[in-house]
Amino acid sequence: MRTKKLTVGSLKDRKPEKNMTGASNDTVAAVKQQENYSAKSIKGIVKTEPKTITFTQNNKVYTISASEANHTLLDAALKLNKPVNFKCRAGTCGKCAVKIIKGEHCLAGKTDQEKETLKKKKIPGFRLACQSVVECN
Repeated sequence: MRTKKLTVGSLKDRKPEKNMTGASNDTVAAVKQQENYSAKSIKGIVKTEPKTITFTQNNKVYTISASEANHTLLDAALKLNKPVNFKCRAGTCGKCAVKIIKGEHCLAGKTDQEKETLKKKKIPGFRLACQSVVECN
């Protein structure tokens, strides 16, 4: 009786099977493996930056988490013990004006009251912390 020596190559089919697209199953498997590897690599390497809002007031820089959705920027900052200046909380005095450095996209649009006060106080490019509602989370 003659025995055949088995090797890795001898166990593979000589003709690769084709799938419905015409690509061999080996090719399809390699592409799927590459996609899975890429997805795993991206998950491991790319870290999503926490959503934050960074702003300045009186030459001081403050950063708050944007997880404080549906709160004003002022309330979120005060909750985190940030010493932000304010007075009226109604958007009329302008004392809480801040310059947004990062995270503007996490704030709702300016209210009519905010627009009016910023125009009257001649401080364009600023936001009123008491009127700026955090939307990102």
